[in-house]
Amino acid sequence: MHFPLLFLLREFVTFAALFLHAPIGWIALRIVTIGLCCVELSGKNNGVLTFTIAAIGLRIVTIPNYMTSTIERMIRRLRDELPNPPTTGTLYSLSPQARRTLNDKVWNQYQIQQFADNIMKFLGLPFGAPVLISDDGQAPGRNISLDGARPVIIVSRVHQYTLKHCFGIIVHECTHSYLHHHRLSYQDRHDNEVFTDVAACYLGLGHFLLTAYNPILYYSNEQGTTITHSLTLGYVAPKVLLREIVLSAEVRNWKHRELFNSFLQPGHRIKARILILIRQASQRQLAS
Repeated sequence: MHFPLLFLLREFVTFAALFLHAPIGWIALRIVTIGLCCVELSGKNNGVLTFTIAAIGLRIVTIPNYMTSTIERMIRRLRDELPNPPTTGTLYSLSPQARRTLNDKVWNQYQIQQFADNIMKFLGLPFGAPVLISDDGQAPGRNISLDGARPVIIVSRVHQYTLKHCFGIIVHECTHSYLHHHRLSYQDRHDNEVFTDVAACYLGLGHFLLTAYNPILYYSNEQGTTITHSLTLGYVAPKVLLREIVLSAEVRNWKHRELFNSFLQPGHRIKARILILIRQASQRQLAS
């Protein structure tokens, strides 16, 4: 059966099931996905029309051209300079039991260390990375080396962080170790941090960053007035991360089903589907 038709059938069923209970945002996401599938199936793959539908329903807007070209250049460098395949697997997935703990604010040291060890093994690194939890309020994550080789990851615990934020920090720091091991870096510190996030996506770990880098909203009461605060992690915005993941999937030939199943939040799966449909439509239009 045609790829978009499968999605269309699935989205109709899901939309019907969620209609009475889902928030408006969820309903809008489903409507947009169904609309894009219909456009795809109609054969009228007008890139402007497809993009407009997505932008209105999801507020997915084009990221700046310079950012897209930067991502593509970094992914090409990773493809050309890393081993093939670059990891021991394609996409790293959490067990259903581990996924249920992602919003926990109580951190289990054993679970955190096990996660870090598994990531290092997935990356094919010949050493582990002890994880230390700190309350010193410094940078969210640090990667230091006590003996010149083996890294030690320090995660600063902030009250608003849950386990998913801890995992995102660990993935970023493990990726630093991976790039250092393969002698890949940029001289500029900010460029190197962005490169690390792009590399995490290319290596099959981007879904952890995507979940961790969503803005964290929390509230305080000051003199009877409720104040909304926002806290963010990472060097790349979530919508850019999503683009990095989709581009990496193309370069590494990941199966769509495997890619979608790796996402930790349903909304990310839907947005990834839409981005893929948009890219497929634009590529066909360029080829015609």
